[in-house]
Amino acid sequence: MTTAEDSEIDVAFEQRIAAYLARNPDYFERHLELLGELRVPHGEDGAVSLVEKQIAVLRAQLEETRVQLSELIEVARDNDQHARRLHELTLQLIQARDLDEAKAVIEDELRGRFDVESVAFRLFSDTLDTPAGGLDEEQGALLASFQDLLDRAQPVCGRLRRVQLTSLFGEQAERVRSAALLPLKADGLSGILALGSHDENRFHYGQGTDLLKQLGDVVSQVLARARDRA
Repeated sequence: MTTAEDSEIDVAFEQRIAAYLARNPDYFERHLELLGELRVPHGEDGAVSLVEKQIAVLRAQLEETRVQLSELIEVARDNDQHARRLHELTLQLIQARDLDEAKAVIEDELRGRFDVESVAFRLFSDTLDTPAGGLDEEQGALLASFQDLLDRAQPVCGRLRRVQLTSLFGEQAERVRSAALLPLKADGLSGILALGSHDENRFHYGQGTDLLKQLGDVVSQVLARARDRA
């Protein structure tokens, strides 16, 4: 039950609030977030401008929400498109008859469906000390710099050092501005699938790598099976 004393305290408190606002007419300019919570009868003296401020704040919040929703829809649409492309790539790879054909399909599909300008494979045996594919000792030692990538078994994106770009992309290295490195590992096969882009923002540190991880897993299994059939 509210007592007379409580009412007097409430009135005194409200009077202090009113006095403070009177001394600080720009208070709500500095605290616009409060306007979305206030309830002011429209039409009273001095209330119209405050109501208009509330409407402006709510409209701004609505616009921000609309932009965020549009971004989420765009991300979902991109993810769905990438998922379809990965599915189509997988179907193509299933039909590959040997390792060379599997690699050719991967390169063609990544360039055609995924708009990747440069694609490179570097396959190794179980240890990087004995690189496969005819690489000499100097190249094998250079590719040993990717041991950490293979150990972590997670794709990485961003810019590479010049020596890494050259070792992966050869003559195309000069045009590669960003890259995604996918570790390949399955049944004794290990290596790297490198995707290079001429756009420095195409692959960047901090971007999601779930699709790249799925792509790496599919390619790893396909290449291992193609190698075993050879």
